[in-house]
Amino acid sequence: MARVILHIGAHKTGTSFLQRCLFQNRALLEHHQIYYPDIGPNPAHHILAAPWIDLPEVPASWFAQGGADGIWDRLTRDYCHRPGTVFLSAEVFSRAELQRVDMAQLRDRLAPFEQVRILYTTRLQPALLQSVWLQRARSGKAPPFEQFLNHALESHLASGIWLDHGQLYSHLRLGFSPEQITFLSYEALCAAPGGVLAGFLAQMGCSLLPEQLSKVPDGGANISPNPLAAWIAWNIFGPVPLPAAGVSSISEAINSGAPAPVTLYSRAEYVQVARIFTPLNHALDRRLQQTQPGFSTGNIPDSSALKFREDLSLRHWGNIASAIYQRRHC
Repeated sequence: MARVILHIGAHKTGTSFLQRCLFQNRALLEHHQIYYPDIGPNPAHHILAAPWIDLPEVPASWFAQGGADGIWDRLTRDYCHRPGTVFLSAEVFSRAELQRVDMAQLRDRLAPFEQVRILYTTRLQPALLQSVWLQRARSGKAPPFEQFLNHALESHLASGIWLDHGQLYSHLRLGFSPEQITFLSYEALCAAPGGVLAGFLAQMGCSLLPEQLSKVPDGGANISPNPLAAWIAWNIFGPVPLPAAGVSSISEAINSGAPAPVTLYSRAEYVQVARIFTPLNHALDRRLQQTQPGFSTGNIPDSSALKFREDLSLRHWGNIASAIYQRRHC
């Protein structure tokens, strides 16, 4: 019988890239007894969350006979008796709001498989929170960042996504044992040879190397834009889908001279995020180290190497104004 690995995010941890890459290489993976099912309207497996979460982006025709239950029945019938590993990936399974998955019911649906593992990738909160806001800004649905940040610091949620990874772990424990749950660090995966893809191939027990898989076409990864440039563009153009050319022009203006890593936070905001989430991360590390010795979410980077909103000089603002003027009059 097959074992199953359910990868549940988090959002903004390379999930889109990973899903597109595995989907594109299904035949090669199957040759190595790794099965990545084609069961939805996109490369991910969000459709499997339909028993618990409304998915308006999934056309009703995709459910066919049996609805959401039928999807699960066909998955079990087609895959649970195969030798090897079934890999499922859908970050919607880790959402906290507006709806969330009942983990005990999810456990029961996965029970026909010989072994069940849940994989979840943490990301340090300043980058995660910022990336979630940028995703909303790109689609024209972002509130002012200060409002978004204040709500996140109060609720520990960002657009329904858990920022306190320990809260998600507690939710998972309602259906799964600690031995069935594996947490990975996004920062550690990115820093390791082969990056995110190599890390997940290793979790599958697959001997393939990342370079042996066909590459995802440009645009296959959901990469966030320059955060400070996007924040400036949002304030200039308003809460509409961010114009890519405008963000690019502003980014070039910001990075004139000596470039440095940038953030849309003020320095005080960044320090506040670190102060709130650092002890929560350490508490999670202690819980996970009982079954994952040596695991660490990592340390939130010191603010000294970053360029913050208040670090923009008059020269920067002049360059930004010039770039926007030229874009509108060319």
